[in-house]
Amino acid sequence: MSLSFTAISTMVSEFIPKGIRDKVLLLQGSFMSISLILLSLISWAILPQKIHFVILKGYFELRSWNIYIYVCSIWSLIAAILYYTIPESPKFLLSQGRNKEALDVLKKIYRENTGNYEDSFQIKTIKTKIQPKNKQTVAKQIVNSLFEVKHLLVGKLVTRLILLSIVTFVCLSTYTCLRLWYPQLSTIVENYYKDTGHYSRFCEMIEHKPNTSSTYTVSGNEICQPIISGSETYTNVIILGIASVLFVSVSGFVVNLMGHKLLLFIIMISCAICSGGLYFTNSSIQVALLISATCALMQTNGSLQMNIVVRVFPTQLRALAFAIVIIVGRIGSLLGNVLFPVLLKMGCMAPFFTLSGASLCLSGLVFFLPDPNKENKDVGDK
Repeated sequence: MSLSFTAISTMVSEFIPKGIRDKVLLLQGSFMSISLILLSLISWAILPQKIHFVILKGYFELRSWNIYIYVCSIWSLIAAILYYTIPESPKFLLSQGRNKEALDVLKKIYRENTGNYEDSFQIKTIKTKIQPKNKQTVAKQIVNSLFEVKHLLVGKLVTRLILLSIVTFVCLSTYTCLRLWYPQLSTIVENYYKDTGHYSRFCEMIEHKPNTSSTYTVSGNEICQPIISGSETYTNVIILGIASVLFVSVSGFVVNLMGHKLLLFIIMISCAICSGGLYFTNSSIQVALLISATCALMQTNGSLQMNIVVRVFPTQLRALAFAIVIIVGRIGSLLGNVLFPVLLKMGCMAPFFTLSGASLCLSGLVFFLPDPNKENKDVGDK
């Protein structure tokens, strides 16, 4: 998924004119939030159902969560079909000296945008100083690619790569673990209210043990018996998705006014305040709003960071740099998801105060990030 996300993000950045590039890239990030809302509705429709199909007893049995995963896999197939319809980036083709192919893509875009015939496109030829490369064997292409990687690992490019990788690692390790664990936390709060008839302090609620037994024993072995989530858990995740759409959309309008660095700094400080404020909550709606705000701010931060990545690296190295940053970030997601329950055992607020501290650290690192508007000011990247 990281590799496919890398491809589409770099292509979007190369298809969009410089003046509206920031807005469109952030708009693209908002679709992740829309997908979160859609998946919440799908899971709400499927997971509470008591489904159990026995195809091969003891080996292949389908329950509601299996059906949910299969439904989710359909979207990858749809994405594959959509990827196939996307033309190659004309900017990438020009960087390879493939001028005629780049012109053909531009003509196709012109026809789809205006409805006019391709022959009426005003630009008839494109000339660049870059000579087209001769067809090469696979082995030769691999060797040439390794030589291109060398340019990414020297000078200020490698410094940018390391810094952006660290920032993305911390951002995704905190954001993903909170977003993935939020349905579990919401279910605990919901069951607390069902058992007691009232809400209490956040720590007291998440440390509550439900009245119904969560395990049963077979031949001396303890087996997990899951507790089904109520409707509140799904609506809370929908609230989170809506908040993310709003935050990302608003940032798309203010990023040109404030700049990337200042906006990132404000977002990180706000994120630290929201995550730390969970300690003072004493109702389900307060928990939902603060966690939704924290996740929405983190996702907006991630979208802005990805915006910087695709703007400050050269065309030929952009996809590779983006892939490295994203993969390092996904490693952070995995680590954060594993550490969250460990921190939760140390104390109910340990993971949230850790998130708050990480946000404050990121706010300091923001000022060391490159400014994409200054970096691309005079390079003709239009």
